[in-house]
Amino acid sequence: MQRKILFKAKSTDAGKWEEGLPNYCSTDGSVTKMVSYSPGSFKVFSIEPKTLCQYTGFTDATGKKIFENDVVRILGKDNMLNRIIFAERPIYDNICEEEVDKVSGWFYERYPDNATGAVPLTAHDIENLEMKVIGNISDE
Repeated sequence: MQRKILFKAKSTDAGKWEEGLPNYCSTDGSVTKMVSYSPGSFKVFSIEPKTLCQYTGFTDATGKKIFENDVVRILGKDNMLNRIIFAERPIYDNICEEEVDKVSGWFYERYPDNATGAVPLTAHDIENLEMKVIGNISDE
């Protein structure tokens, strides 16, 4: 399986979401621009840095790409809202209930209150819970 590296951010020009790759500033490492490539096209645009979101590699129940900080509605579970995050979470031994390791990856958590904690984002859950992207926390 080949992993697709992709990001999205809001452009400063029109304030709409654009997809591409971040362009890091050589002096301080900040990201204020993105580059978009497509056959016969090359585009550089300024972005709002706080809106930069990485692609998870997953698509929702309708085929829409799921990005970090996207808000998804879980149609198969009372229409709950969840936010997509990349995080590190502990792994516990079931018998002695001690933390034995950590795992990093994509998770979803209740939005906006995180009432249930983070749950690993899997293709199985996306399909069976009928997750649908309805926006991003930067849209508010």
